[in-house]
Amino acid sequence: TMSNYPTSTARKHWLYPDVATVERARVDARASALREKQSQLAAAGESSDENALTTEEEALILRYHEHKIQTLCVAFSLPRKVNYTALQLFKRCYTTTHVGEHSLKIIMLTAIYVACKVEESYISAEEFCKGVREDPARVLAAEVTFLAILKFQLVCYGAARPLDGFLRDIEDGGCKA
Repeated sequence: TMSNYPTSTARKHWLYPDVATVERARVDARASALREKQSQLAAAGESSDENALTTEEEALILRYHEHKIQTLCVAFSLPRKVNYTALQLFKRCYTTTHVGEHSLKIIMLTAIYVACKVEESYISAEEFCKGVREDPARVLAAEVTFLAILKFQLVCYGAARPLDGFLRDIEDGGCKA
């Protein structure tokens, strides 16, 4: 059956009315994580002398990891749809999660690994992690946490997917202009 975007969970849970709503979600996630960190330090009788990253620094770090997702997908010769899906899943994750809560590298790798499954371009965790010199157990252990952050909603509607289909139709001669 065809998926129906207007009634999809992707639209219901991941389409925000405006950029300000996304920014509020990120600010709330950041504030919650920083409060949690402060309470952990206070409970341990420690004080925090470290300065937290600024929101601009956090955004820069996220952009770096988004670029790495694209680089890794190309290096592994993964289909473009895996690249698109991995990016969407990663961005969704860090809309509601603070950058300091989980290892960015592991979440980035998990996003690619999960995207491969979602887009039916499966690669084993062992094979994938061998190529990036990471312990597959770490990616597999992060998978359920990653899925929970995404509320187990993995359907992605990439803007480039209809264009890819159209170009395939043209190449196959199925589209007469």
